[in-house]
Amino acid sequence: MANGVWHTEYGIEINLTQPDLGVSGYPGLLEEIMTSVSERNPQLLECLAHKARRHRRRG
Repeated sequence: MANGVWHTEYGIEINLTQPDLGVSGYPGLLEEIMTSVSERNPQLLECLAHKARRHRRRG
């Protein structure tokens, strides 16, 4: 499992190892990301490594 992910709708990095997810000001964020993929946007979270590779290709 990744330690960090990118929230594609908010444009923020989420650190899964921190109790507050490394961000503030997003009430309900934990519940949102813990929602089953079948019940939310399947593209909501993106692995940081994947995001970095995709960004380099666009470069």
